[in-house]
Amino acid sequence: MNAARHEVLEVLAVLSDAYPDLRLGQLMVTAGNWATRQPDSLWEVTDEELLNAITSHLERTGVAAVAQGSSR
Repeated sequence: MNAARHEVLEVLAVLSDAYPDLRLGQLMVTAGNWATRQPDSLWEVTDEELLNAITSHLERTGVAAVAQGSSR
C-alpha cells in the first residue's frame, strides 16, 4: 500500500468519527465530491486528491485539531 492510500484510510477514520451517522460509501462519495467539486466523480479522484480534500475539510471544520488532541 502506498503512503497516500495509507493516509487516506487514516483520515477516513477521523472523518467517520466526525460523522458517525454516515455510512462509509456516503463518506467516500462526499469526499470525492469535495475533491473534484463534481457529483458522481469518485472514480476519477486520485488518492492524493482525496487525501487533500478530506484533510482540508477536517482543518476547516476544526475536526483535525480535535482528533490530534485526542491521540495525545
